[in-house]
Amino acid sequence: MLCLPYALGLDTYSIDDPIAAGLWRELSEEVTLSQITSLTCVGLINETTGGVSDYHTALVYLLETTGEVTVRETEKMSGSWASPQELSAVFDRLETWSQIVLEEVIFPNTV
Repeated sequence: MLCLPYALGLDTYSIDDPIAAGLWRELSEEVTLSQITSLTCVGLINETTGGVSDYHTALVYLLETTGEVTVRETEKMSGSWASPQELSAVFDRLETWSQIVLEEVIFPNTV
């Protein structure tokens, strides 16, 4: 899951696995997805270089969806899809952990 200044979400989901339950909780707080077609854990980040991202530890998931994606808290944030070129253009303004995801998941060995 690539989280720039945006987050992904899901309406409701119940599961006994505490990691999966935390993922679904985080997703459901930010946006509504009509259907998830694929959800795959692709890595772990342990980012400790400082700044906004002090000691950021996170599992990284790739989520594929069809249909509408709607931001829940529109008074606090907005969201839109970004092309690979648009992501590259703002690379230097991303938080460190987002740069790591972009380098290792979206553009491995190219950024």
